[in-house]
Parts: sequence; structure tokens; C-alpha cells
Amino acid sequence: RMTDLERFITGPLYPRFDEFITYGTDGLGIRSRKQTVTHVVVEFVRRQIAAHTPLVEPAVMVSIGCGTAQPMFEIARDLKFMGIKPELMLVDQDPIALAFALELARQRGLSDHVEIHCTRLFDRRSRPVDIAKILNGRTPLLIEDTGLREYLPDTMYRTLTSNSWKALAASGLLVSGNMNANRPQAEVLNGLIGWQPKVFVRTLEQAAALHVKAGIELSELQACVTKDGVYTVYVAEKVPAR
Repeated sequence: RMTDLERFITGPLYPRFDEFITYGTDGLGIRSRKQTVTHVVVEFVRRQIAAHTPLVEPAVMVSIGCGTAQPMFEIARDLKFMGIKPELMLVDQDPIALAFALELARQRGLSDHVEIHCTRLFDRRSRPVDIAKILNGRTPLLIEDTGLREYLPDTMYRTLTSNSWKALAASGLLVSGNMNANRPQAEVLNGLIGWQPKVFVRTLEQAAALHVKAGIELSELQACVTKDGVYTVYVAEKVPAR
């Protein structure tokens, strides 16, 4: 019922449910993927600082298909510790997930650093969300969509990659991910559990080829397999044009 849904969205986030949301990322390798994403981005920023590379502040970071945005909040926290002002742009089509993300941001003292966009991620013609329109003239240091790629067929995968890469700042970071083809998790999700969205597992070679077709040089791409081997996080650092 609509009244129940409204109460669910606007109600307080109790400590036990906060724990559920936080530790619910511990399924099917998702928790190690989250840790990998956080580590990769924070280390990237540290390298930029060590190399005296000017960082535009606020550091704009976009998460497409963000869900409850757990990795983004951890990254924002670490950037604040480094004296860098983060600006998180959370994009998803699930209003309930975004409502929880907003409440989590409030509890973590990040409300002033979060911008919410509830919109369809792909239109009826399979075209991805207009990132440039959401950015409204801003240039992101980071675009992340690690929870989205394994639900996309190749054409949508390439288009999203290409659009994100074009929107990214010079020296910026594009972080994506995919469930590995040699793992049985997709069969469990789609076959045993009855999870409706089809999971597109990919080999490292297949995912790398899609990045290259989207305009990313192989030399700009790094593949980080999570410690449990379930996911690979793909990190593309945009080399400034000379």
C-alpha cells in the first residue's frame, strides 16, 4: 500500500536495520568488491596528492546505480580526513534505496555533501541516463557503477562506458565491475533463487574488450580481482591529452 511505502521511506533508520544495510553487503563477494572500490579510489587520490596534482574542489564523484551507496560514503569519509571536500552525486531508479542512502548520509554527517537523482538508468531504447545533464557543467573526478554492469548486455555496457568516459575529468577515474565468468554465483541467483534480472558474467578478456570498444586504451585499464575471486573491479584512469 502507498501509505506503508511512504512510512517505510520516511521512517527513522533504527540501529539494527543500519547494521543490516551495512553488513548486507557481505553476500556473493559484494563486501570484498566494496572494499576493493574504496581502496582503489582512496589510493588514487593519495597518489594525486603525492604528485602535487591539483585537485578541483569539491571533488565531484558520481555513482550510477548506487543502491545504498556504501562504498561512496566510505570514500567521502576518507577524503574528508585528507582535507578534501567531497561532493557525491548518487543516481538510481530505486527510490527506497536512495531514501536509505540519504538517511545513511545524514547519520554519517555527509548530508551537505550528497546530491540525489532518482531517474531511470536506461530509457526504452536502452540509452543510458544523460550524465552530462545530471552533472550540469561539473566535471567529475570519479564515476563509479560497480553494481550495475553485470546486468547489462554488451551494447548497453559499451554505451554507458563511452558516455561516462567522455564526461570524466582529465586524470579522472572510471570504476566499474563484473561478476567473473568462472564463478557459479550467477547460476545460483538466476536458477536456484529465482532472481529475475539476468546476470551477465564475463571473463577479464571480454570486459577489457568492451572497454576498448568504448574508447579506453588498454594501457589506461587495470583489472583488480577481489580476494574471493567472485568479482573483478575495472579501473580506468584517464590520461590527460598532450
